[in-house]
Amino acid sequence: MGGHRHATQNPFDPLGSHTMSKLQGGLGLRGMRHLNLAYLMKLGWRLRTESTSLWTTILRQKYCKNNDLSKLAIRHSACSNVWRGIMATTDLVEEGMGRSVGDGQRTKFWMHKWIDGHPLAQHAKRELSDSQLQQPVCEYWQSGVGWNWEALDQLLPQEVLQRIASFELNEGIEDQLAWIADKRANLPLSLPSKSFRIRLFQLTLSGASAGKSDSLSELNSSYGFSFTNDS
Repeated sequence: MGGHRHATQNPFDPLGSHTMSKLQGGLGLRGMRHLNLAYLMKLGWRLRTESTSLWTTILRQKYCKNNDLSKLAIRHSACSNVWRGIMATTDLVEEGMGRSVGDGQRTKFWMHKWIDGHPLAQHAKRELSDSQLQQPVCEYWQSGVGWNWEALDQLLPQEVLQRIASFELNEGIEDQLAWIADKRANLPLSLPSKSFRIRLFQLTLSGASAGKSDSLSELNSSYGFSFTNDS
């Protein structure tokens, strides 16, 4: 009897409905693999944003060439499990990462995501040179005047210029990394989807400030799962 039940179990869904919400007939268990990925993403985020903490200093010096986070994707044959896990989520973290512009000195105008979640180079009306692609945001800002519309009008369409017009640079405030992934669930998402993992990571960040139980409640209502705050 026991062998027969095991043989008829769906091999592509070994947990069956266990991770479905109780309202949907499941047991409401957590999908631990995806929670683990979300917290690994959070470590990768902290590695980029907490430059003075001891653990990030150690990992940067050990794995990042010249302590340069742009070399983060370098693989090491002998690395720790923590680093291996961070590396597994690098693409997901970078997809949801953007820039919050202050004085515009550390944000690349064309290459970084600081307007609408996409590099402005994708909207350029003509091909840009390598030197243009490396220009910071402040290159197109005139102190006391505003944006250099004469130069921008030749490079970007009107609808993009209108979005840029809503931004003003703040001298003395440094640019910072920002999490810009869309918070809305516009499409039905399957559990293994990339959007689900990015949203789950978003909730691990908001849970630190808004309250863990509130974040889990939002996840339950958005995705139809039943995560609980018992850890």
